[in-house]
Amino acid sequence: MSIKNLVFFMPLTLFAVNIFNGNKDFQFWLQDQVEGVILGRLHARAEQEFRFTEHSSKLYYFHNQISFKYLASPHFELEPTYRQVYFRKKNSPNSWQPVYEPILDVTLKGVSSGWKFADRNRVEYVMKSGPAKTLWVYRNRLLVVSPFYYFAKAAVPMAFGEFFWREQHGIDQTRLAGGLQINLIGKARGNVLYMWRSLKRQSGWIHQNVIFTQIQLSF
Repeated sequence: MSIKNLVFFMPLTLFAVNIFNGNKDFQFWLQDQVEGVILGRLHARAEQEFRFTEHSSKLYYFHNQISFKYLASPHFELEPTYRQVYFRKKNSPNSWQPVYEPILDVTLKGVSSGWKFADRNRVEYVMKSGPAKTLWVYRNRLLVVSPFYYFAKAAVPMAFGEFFWREQHGIDQTRLAGGLQINLIGKARGNVLYMWRSLKRQSGWIHQNVIFTQIQLSF
């Protein structure tokens, strides 16, 4: 099997292996982004995301955010963000718990033999009600986009791995995802990925299967 075909089938293999090892909960996440140039290297970006649980039938999370991204160079980006999150309360299904998250992203980028790499370092200050009202979270995500094209150059394989370090908890979440980056119409682009999500609980680690779709529009 050629490297090009191996890269294409790796996300499908990951999906086939892990779908039988989750916590019986198949989730669907939908993220929409709109990004535009304000002045020179300064961009503004708006994002919203919805997450569905119980076999993708019940909305349990959504967020809205606004950010300003500074493209300092082809290899360095700085992006401060404010995110407003809402979680559905477990003991009160018709009520939502707000969470407030100022975020700072520092992303390092590079290209090697056509492979594109982006190492995103994210610091979040999470503010919510309850016993642990505030805490710091550090997230590191390594994104890789392959040099191979499929379907008349409309799709490119991509993958990422990410871990979460949470104050007083240590590393309590990891994500491993693979899929396709798809060129849509004009400056619209979409990503369709399968994600293997692991969460640390008091009883141990649980695993979730997620179909993660992203739609991105630039102007």
